[in-house]
Amino acid sequence: MPELPDVEALRIYLNATSLHQRISNVDVRSPEMLRDVTPAVLCERLCGDQFCETSRHGKHLFVHLERGSWLIMHFGMTGGLAYFKNSRHPIYTRLLITFANGFHLAYLSQRKLGKIGLTVHPRTFVRDHRLGPDALDPKLTPLMLKRLLASRRAPIKLVLMDQHVIAGIGNLYADEILFQSAIAPTTPACQLNEQALYRLERTTKRVLRLAVAKQADPKQFPRSWLFRSRKPGGSCPRCRTHLHTMKLGGRTTFWCPTCQPPSG
Repeated sequence: MPELPDVEALRIYLNATSLHQRISNVDVRSPEMLRDVTPAVLCERLCGDQFCETSRHGKHLFVHLERGSWLIMHFGMTGGLAYFKNSRHPIYTRLLITFANGFHLAYLSQRKLGKIGLTVHPRTFVRDHRLGPDALDPKLTPLMLKRLLASRRAPIKLVLMDQHVIAGIGNLYADEILFQSAIAPTTPACQLNEQALYRLERTTKRVLRLAVAKQADPKQFPRSWLFRSRKPGGSCPRCRTHLHTMKLGGRTTFWCPTCQPPSG
């Protein structure tokens, strides 16, 4: 699933390709992916307008239209964007935006688990959907993190993935953040001590910022990261201990029992 670094890479890609170009046509190919807007209304809002800026909150990408509305894109499990000129559209194109210069922007989704919609402003959307602070928000300090986790007894891995607590972290980055924070994924969130909370906050931002800088490409991540070993039979990149796996919230979790002992 595209997580914060992936969506930030898509935001940068859209900025580099699709801003300040008049939209001449909109083709909604999978109307079931629209949320709170009809194909006709979406086409009416976009056609003749142009994208002027972008924003992101967690896993949601927001694209500002010159006339005022914001296009919302959530990429589900396998979504992405493609900017191109040829007439052969990429497979799994669900929304096709054509610009006056002849180029197209395609919203791709293999499993149709993404969402497309409109909002008056990203802040309104975040408030209405009760999303937590963005994982890279400067306001997300160890003190705020302590308040967010204080009453949550669920395993810290599940809490990190809860978009109503912190927005942007999914399965893969939750494992990486906890590995680099030396925190066991099954630790009850409310039991993390001050030192662990400090490590968690610092590590979260460091991991996500570096992933963004590497354009969310795991092949460019440091060899010391869990990403490189996160597979059946993998060994810890630090101590070479055999990695353990388990299901948490239906998602496969990898961790090192030596580097991530079961304590706060």
